[in-house]
Amino acid sequence: ETQGIGTESAGKILSVKEEREPQPVVLYSSSENSFMDKMKQGSKLSLSYSFSADRSIQHSNRSIKTPLGTVSVHWKPNSFVLGDDSVSEANFEKSDDFGLAYGPLSLTDIEPMKFHGPLCYILNAPFCAQLRDCPSAPKVGLPFQLTYQITNRTAKFQTLTVSMHSNSVRTDDSTYPSNNELLVTGKTKSEMQMAPFETQSIGFTFMSTVAGKVLRPPLTVSSARHQSWVINEIECMNSRYLFVMP
Repeated sequence: ETQGIGTESAGKILSVKEEREPQPVVLYSSSENSFMDKMKQGSKLSLSYSFSADRSIQHSNRSIKTPLGTVSVHWKPNSFVLGDDSVSEANFEKSDDFGLAYGPLSLTDIEPMKFHGPLCYILNAPFCAQLRDCPSAPKVGLPFQLTYQITNRTAKFQTLTVSMHSNSVRTDDSTYPSNNELLVTGKTKSEMQMAPFETQSIGFTFMSTVAGKVLRPPLTVSSARHQSWVINEIECMNSRYLFVMP
């Protein structure tokens, strides 16, 4: 009975990589007990990944048209191995390097399939933000200052919204700064007007009343024109820890 032969023939996906210099990034790799080793015809593999764009030509204001990455799929086809009852002694004498396999060749080195992402335009970042002044070990009862420097890298006037938020989550290994434990002065909610290619600094003065590992409030600076963050420290908790000396 030959009806239906090959209906469940499949290829094994060995790995899926995102082509990147100097080293490709592995998005998926098959394992011994992976369900991907048991795929049938028509099975689908869905992958999602994120990336960040980085331009090496800093002096150019032109947009760069480039695909959103290249994904390569490394695979090999599954072959059918003849059973003992269907192999005669004459066939054994004529066996080759493929081990009496029929159907798709059991090849070991196959060119991977490559898929290019959709084309996009990458623009220069309109702003550059840096934390300029931050003490390594502030002391209890002594004021210290944090200064941020923001540069408008566009030829347009920009309006930025500055907000110094309060912490809302207490962690087990840090001291939660209440209103009495970490005092802050400065324009905690304000707007910045920036001329083309202008650089401005914003600063806040803190004073801690407790010693130990203290989590300072997060700062956010956003641009309404570009609908993006210039500074967003809400998700960056590790960079907000201060070790206050007695």
